[in-house]
Amino acid sequence: MHRTSGIVPILSIVLWNLLRGPGHAAAALAPADSAYVASVEAWRSERLSRLTSATGWLTVAGLHWLEPGANGVGSDPANRVLLPADASPPRAGVIRLHPTDPGPEFVLEAFPGSGIRCDSVLVSRETFRVDTDGSSPVFTLGRLSFWIIPRAGRYAVRVRDPEYSLRKEFRGIDAYPVDPAYRVVGRLEALAAPRPVPVPNIMGWVDTMFTPGPVVFALGDTVIRLTPLIDAPSDSNLFFVFQDATSGIETYGGGRFLYSDLRSDGEVVLDFNKAYNPPCAFNPNTTCPLPPEGNLLTRPIRAGEKAYAAGH
Repeated sequence: MHRTSGIVPILSIVLWNLLRGPGHAAAALAPADSAYVASVEAWRSERLSRLTSATGWLTVAGLHWLEPGANGVGSDPANRVLLPADASPPRAGVIRLHPTDPGPEFVLEAFPGSGIRCDSVLVSRETFRVDTDGSSPVFTLGRLSFWIIPRAGRYAVRVRDPEYSLRKEFRGIDAYPVDPAYRVVGRLEALAAPRPVPVPNIMGWVDTMFTPGPVVFALGDTVIRLTPLIDAPSDSNLFFVFQDATSGIETYGGGRFLYSDLRSDGEVVLDFNKAYNPPCAFNPNTTCPLPPEGNLLTRPIRAGEKAYAAGH
């Protein structure tokens, strides 16, 4: 992947003040006090609780891509949707994918005695589609749950198992010490209307999201522009996917995630102490986005989560 700078040398403090608007300073927002450090540590603790919960990313035990026609479900290796042998009969059912316009139709046929349920009701035959927001019915089989997700025009069955080995063997996440200098204020350079952005993912495919425009902020003696992503033009919750000089060395090679709210005055607070690893850093059964063009930084961002080493 071609690496671009994404960093513009700062000409003067005056330039940055013009970028931010009158009455603003270029300094980091966060005071260097124990209350701020405690707030970040609390956020990290909540993040860890979500990751390790019974519905967290560590429980995604399978990602199985469907083909048109019949796709077997069960623990027999001949099935396209392979389930754990200790939690599923060899042949639990079949998912039929019927390409139609505007989107495919799915039919789940559960074999007698398989125990597949939907909303606690035993399933015999269920016909459904994946909603425009990407959601589908969630089916259960004992401790397992599974549902269909769309990705770049294809469809896969995602399987969740709270007893999955990645969850049992998880050893925690290392992170940089909290540094208030990495909590900065930026400003959105708003476009006339959000534009679509091609976003590559870890599978090598490209999805489309939107950006309302670049966010510009000062970090040390540089001005940086990052492209935030949104799912829909009306969103105000900005999603940043970025790589920096630590990626693949000190931090996860595929980049890190950061969320921030867009304020009504166009300001955006970016707290890189809350930059975190995508699910793909822990689990191969995931399909994470990679940084869009412009979000590959040549300077290090030594804040937030470090690379995960299983069993460390």
